[in-house]
Amino acid sequence: MAALGTTMRIFFIGTLLVFGFSKGFQAIAGFNLGAKRIDRVRESVRLAIKIT
Repeated sequence: MAALGTTMRIFFIGTLLVFGFSKGFQAIAGFNLGAKRIDRVRESVRLAIKIT
């Protein structure tokens, strides 16, 4: 039971990091999409996929 708890915490930390990154990315994508900079949105999506 202790080993399961430890592995779930480690997995959960990784999941939270990805969720936090995606929340920050949404603001960048929304700003560039509103400014009609589709090229920047595509570039940032590619970079976000590589990072996560």
